[in-house]
Amino acid sequence: QAAAEAERPRARVVRRLTADDKATIAELKILDAKAFLYARRRITERNMEMRLLTVHHRFDAMQATFYFIAERRIDFRDLVRELAYQLRIRVEMRQVSQREAPQLLDGVGPCGRQLCCSGYIHEFQTVSVRMAKIQGISLSPPKLSGCCGKLKCCLRYEQDGYEAFHKGLPRHGAEVTVDGMKSKVLSHQYIRRITLVARGDG
Repeated sequence: QAAAEAERPRARVVRRLTADDKATIAELKILDAKAFLYARRRITERNMEMRLLTVHHRFDAMQATFYFIAERRIDFRDLVRELAYQLRIRVEMRQVSQREAPQLLDGVGPCGRQLCCSGYIHEFQTVSVRMAKIQGISLSPPKLSGCCGKLKCCLRYEQDGYEAFHKGLPRHGAEVTVDGMKSKVLSHQYIRRITLVARGDG
């Protein structure tokens, strides 16, 4: 993972932020908000089956990207022409996935911390229910689902450690011998590195 971080291309630093730059950024945020409200209203009036998430203007304010989610392909050519004419900018519409939406909007997860996807994750990795099973986490959908409605990205965070400890362990329900007595494996507490068994004498 460290190697992947090192290889990832980074944004080029041009110079330190100036007072004028800060003022420009503040103005762009106002333009973002105005463009968002106008576009959202027109999307509603046009009965377009899409949800606008956010709008980001380029630093020179000549172009804006409108991020949205939709369940199917949307023909937004007329909307783009209208937005470009009314806002006097170049318009780019970008459809994102359900998992990418919280990354754009940011937020706080059930753990009380900033969402992993908006805080430090740059590339989404595969997450599966099997990870929850190995980690001994409840398989209840509300507990496994993140703000995007998909499996929580943090299931991946400690998976390598759990898998390393999991290797070579007897499966649940397997018969093992402990202190010369036949026992049955009930569960594993991976973080504490403990295996719970039921002894043959009860």
